[in-house]
Amino acid sequence: MKKPAIDPIRVGYSSHWKTIHPGLQHTAVGDMVLSNQFDALVGVDENGFPMPLGATSWRVSQNLKVYSFEIDTKKRFSDGSYLSSHDYKKSWLEGLTLVPKSSNSSLADVLSEVEGYEQFANTGDISGIETPDEKTLVVRFKRPFRTALDYLSGNRYAAHKTDKEGVFHGTGKYMLRQIDENRLLLVKNGFAENTKNLGPAEAVSLGTRDGLSELLNDNIDVFATGRGAHINVENLKRRGLGVLPGQDAIHEILALNELSGRFFSDRRLRQAFQYLIFNKIRSFVEMSSIEVPVPMTTDLFRLDPQPFLPLQKGRLDDDIANRLIEKGKESVEYFYEQVSKNPLIVYASETETWIVALLKQLNIPISDRSKVIEPGERFKYYYKVFEPDLMVAGFSVTNGDPDGIYHNLGTNGAIVMPMTYNRRLGELLEEGRSLTDLSEIDNFYKGFSEATLEEVPFVHLGFSKLVAIYRKDKIGVSANHRTRNEGHLDFFQRK
Repeated sequence: MKKPAIDPIRVGYSSHWKTIHPGLQHTAVGDMVLSNQFDALVGVDENGFPMPLGATSWRVSQNLKVYSFEIDTKKRFSDGSYLSSHDYKKSWLEGLTLVPKSSNSSLADVLSEVEGYEQFANTGDISGIETPDEKTLVVRFKRPFRTALDYLSGNRYAAHKTDKEGVFHGTGKYMLRQIDENRLLLVKNGFAENTKNLGPAEAVSLGTRDGLSELLNDNIDVFATGRGAHINVENLKRRGLGVLPGQDAIHEILALNELSGRFFSDRRLRQAFQYLIFNKIRSFVEMSSIEVPVPMTTDLFRLDPQPFLPLQKGRLDDDIANRLIEKGKESVEYFYEQVSKNPLIVYASETETWIVALLKQLNIPISDRSKVIEPGERFKYYYKVFEPDLMVAGFSVTNGDPDGIYHNLGTNGAIVMPMTYNRRLGELLEEGRSLTDLSEIDNFYKGFSEATLEEVPFVHLGFSKLVAIYRKDKIGVSANHRTRNEGHLDFFQRK
């Protein structure tokens, strides 16, 4: 690919996108980056509701088992060809043949619910995905699936093509091309609409480099993945930087390894740890203490032990949640007895070593096998090698139907971590996603919230907003900016 005539806008990301293949996408950063080249069936508007994207419209059967989509066949791939229903089916089936980057296929959370999924390994086809003509895509589910549209908005369900040279083509505004292992060049898809004035961009994986420092040193123009728990807005503005906060976007958690034979396989120990950690951090936040520099005291982070947002179905009254956490106090003495014999193995990146200081404040022994890891290593320990007892982690927030948590805790969830998978919670989520009576959802997921605070697959610290920070002396923001959580870069403009 030719070098762009104008300098690209340099966009830094705190972690690597891992893949530019939609069918393998399994990280929040990957979803953000890929959204610039590929179109899922539906998008999500600023209020969290489905909106047309690859499909112009859709119909859902009364029993919530059949979804029919009218594909926007006027859209064109970057190779010039037109989008059709067959492109979506082909892309999905291809994705299932790939070796997953996480513990499950990135497409399993939806396609495992489709009629005929069980025969795919033998036939290479799924009978419940139908393409009667170029414009029509029909998906038939085995049971009612009220949240299918939410999941199909993910870029892992985007339509894509690969040419003879192995180059990916999508229908989004940009084409992604690899410069090197940690950089991607984004140039406009000349066949996409509304790209006349679209300039190039360069995606940069920062690795261990600090995003703010890279901005101030003029190594990047935009830092796309600031986490609210680490952001002081007034300090940034004093330095002449622009700030675009999004909605609550990241669950900040401490992931606990409850695999058989591990320290946290005992639920009492998980409950005691939740009680100790959450109450200690709450005391720091309430007192604005700097005794331990926990990154939880900014206006863009909200301390919260619950897995659902305040206005979501399934949200517990705070006093009920606090009583459930308080039950862990009964096992604190037992916890200290056990941890004195089995110090915790803690893995954390350089920006997460506050957890070590916090554990020391609580007099919790830490194993010599603990270590500082590179940010890019964390996915290995999430999905493949389960060495630590404890890791600082985060995953994306879904602000609609509470079934969105299936992504992380469900049996076939695309990003479920084997070390935190809990069978009781997995079974509850399977039951919950088949509910069709909307009046039952709130009470059912309240029960799930209670079970989460009892089972403690992770200590839920709270919610961070996703924040983009940019150099105001070089970069402007166009009026078509909707919400920072969407990942699109076309609204950034070089001055």
